Amino acid sequence: MDEFENVQPENEKSAIYSKWAIILFSIFFSPFVGSVLLMLNLRRIGNKTAGYLVLVFGIAYVLVENIVIAKLTGGDIGRINLQKTQPNDKLLYYTAALNVFGGAVLVEYFFRRHFKPNSYITRSALPALIIVIAISFLLVSLLAPMIKS
Repeated sequence: MDEFENVQPENEKSAIYSKWAIILFSIFFSPFVGSVLLMLNLRRIGNKTAGYLVLVFGIAYVLVENIVIAKLTGGDIGRINLQKTQPNDKLLYYTAALNVFGGAVLVEYFFRRHFKPNSYITRSALPALIIVIAISFLLVSLLAPMIKS
């Protein structure tokens, strides 16, 4: 079994999001967003099955991450109340550390497994950044009224 399980032809280089784009999106937004970028990479080379697996990993990771953060910050998982959730330093540090870990798993395990070094060209992450920022603003504007007393 080959260490690199891609279906990309040897002579053709696909334009994909780089490792740095995936890890930075994972850190600053969420490992779920990083998994979406990696899924798009895998679909671009024709490996839809691995793309869906990466997406499922991203969803599962974020769910487990939220449970871990709730437990570490003393929250009750059964009774999550947005109005009583207070931002604090511990929450920020735990979230950042778990996002770094999730991004590292995406690039060091999944990315390395499917993409050989120098077998791709880097795709601009600017359109993805604009889309993620727009979605973030939309979610904040929808959730902000729920948080206010």
